[in-house]
Parts: sequence; structure tokens; C-alpha cells
Amino acid sequence: MRSVITVLALLLVCVLRAQGDSTTASPVASYGDTCLTTCEVMPVYPGGEAAFYAFMKKELRYPTEARDEWIEGKVWVTFVLEKDGSVSQVKVFRGVHPLLDAEAVRVVSAMEHWTPGYQFGKPVRVKYNLPITFTMPGKPPKRILKRRAELGW
Repeated sequence: MRSVITVLALLLVCVLRAQGDSTTASPVASYGDTCLTTCEVMPVYPGGEAAFYAFMKKELRYPTEARDEWIEGKVWVTFVLEKDGSVSQVKVFRGVHPLLDAEAVRVVSAMEHWTPGYQFGKPVRVKYNLPITFTMPGKPPKRILKRRAELGW
């Protein structure tokens, strides 16, 4: 019984000693090249949100072939804003059709440098997921509706 108590006391002392000395541990995490999804100061597109939407509206082109076939949908693009504000690692996260996917990647890749995000006063890499919706006004032509019905859409 005495040896069990001694072992438990020794274990308790070791645990307390491991938790107690925080002076050697750094209070601020070093993120290095880790990619964050949120940070203290999020990246900002030059000119703000309104300029970002104006850029998207100006640069986004509906592919002609996709328009002819009435292909619509939401393409999710993921990309990383680097420490210098540049856009990298642009990929389709959830695609609709190769034509729309390629156009979404093209537009995101063409974005100019953002103001980088900051964590603890240092620039960090931030990962974004951006939905880009491709829609066409009006109703699809009868040939498209017929084909969609055949496919069970």
C-alpha cells in the first residue's frame, strides 16, 4: 500500500512540474509557413470589398460553349494568399463543369496582390474558399429542358 501511495505521489509531482514551468515556453505560436483560415487581421483586396466585386464582374467571362449548352452552377475555388499578398495554389474545390471551372481559376489567378493577413503582428499565409456562381437570365430553351428531363435533372 505504501509503495502505491509513493508511486502516485511521484506521478503527481511529475505532472505538476511539467505543467508549472511556463517561463521557457513561448507564449506566441510561430506559424512559419502554416496556412491559416482565420487570423487577427484578415487579408484585404486593394480597394476593399466593392473593388473586389467590381473586379470579378469586369473579368469574369461566361464561356460561350457553356452559355450555348446552358451550363450553370456554383464553382468553389480555393486559393492561398501568401505573406506578400500574392495569390497562389488556385484550385477548384468543388466544380460544376470543366469550362466553368477553368474560367473561375483563370479569374482568381488574375487577381492583383492583396494586403496580407497578420497574426501577432506578423504576415501569415491565409487560405480562402471562394464561391463563384454562373447563372444565366431567363428560362432555358426547350431543347435544354428536354435533355435535362432525359437525364433526370
